[in-house]
Amino acid sequence: MRCNLSYQATKTWRKRHPKTWQRQKARYYENNRNRKNCSRRSRQEWSAEEIDLIMMKPERRVDQELSEKMGRSVQAIQLKRSVLRKALTKGGVMALKKRQRQIFDCLRELDGTATTREIAAKARLNVNGVSQSLGAMYELVECLGGHGGDTRWRIKTQSR
Repeated sequence: MRCNLSYQATKTWRKRHPKTWQRQKARYYENNRNRKNCSRRSRQEWSAEEIDLIMMKPERRVDQELSEKMGRSVQAIQLKRSVLRKALTKGGVMALKKRQRQIFDCLRELDGTATTREIAAKARLNVNGVSQSLGAMYELVECLGGHGGDTRWRIKTQSR
């Protein structure tokens, strides 16, 4: 039940009921003190697993379940998803060509780190073409070293 009191009426109620008002404030601050990550100063870095859960397309997870699983607020999850989508549409995955997007999705399915040969097998493409496409996607992936088809690639983590 909502009570539509004016600010003046609220002030007078607080003066008339100071002990009740103190108990309400104490209860409110006690509840907020126990919340995880409620302070902007205590930001945690987002792990690759958390980002994958947030951005999962086929099985859109309920944000409340994700919130409980990750220990983050629903609002933080929704905000991070929005920021990631904007970043991807401006210069990321959504702006890639069809073949590059296919290669990137295969790399993501391979837990974010794989060799050129593994990515090519997963995408059913030529190893040389995959290598060339990965080299062109330098903003999204990084080379970990290796030679030929054994070159390892990793998805770059998104930073703020």
